[in-house]
Amino acid sequence: MGLGVFAIILITLACVAFYQYIIRGTSGEPADRDTVQKITVEFVSALQDKDYLMAKGMFSDKNRDSITIETLEILANESSIVTYQSLRVCDFKVFFGQAGKHLVGMGLIQHEGGLIAFESMLLQNPDGTWQMYGFFLKPDDDTKSWAACK
Repeated sequence: MGLGVFAIILITLACVAFYQYIIRGTSGEPADRDTVQKITVEFVSALQDKDYLMAKGMFSDKNRDSITIETLEILANESSIVTYQSLRVCDFKVFFGQAGKHLVGMGLIQHEGGLIAFESMLLQNPDGTWQMYGFFLKPDDDTKSWAACK
């Protein structure tokens, strides 16, 4: 009986350690909602300020060359960015892809016209910091499903 309890405790501790490794990593910024929210706010603020070089510089080296100033200008001229007031990450997920460890946040942008859903993708650098990997406005998503997030 004692050996069975010990095995359950050992397995539980191993699961907790694995979860902490996936979410927290070994160094750098954690893979959590606060991290994706902080970086996304900085990115959207740079777009709103029309600081395209800063916004482009926030992208990962793995895809920075594919991001053009023209693309950022188009995004910055979206009414939800022009009249941006605040944003909130409602949900996030962590996964490993070909490029590395990804942190994806989904949430709502509050702007003068109401709410719009967004998705922000981050990629972890070797030093444990996060950079933008993608950002998408989702005007066709129903913001009512995020009622608890508002």
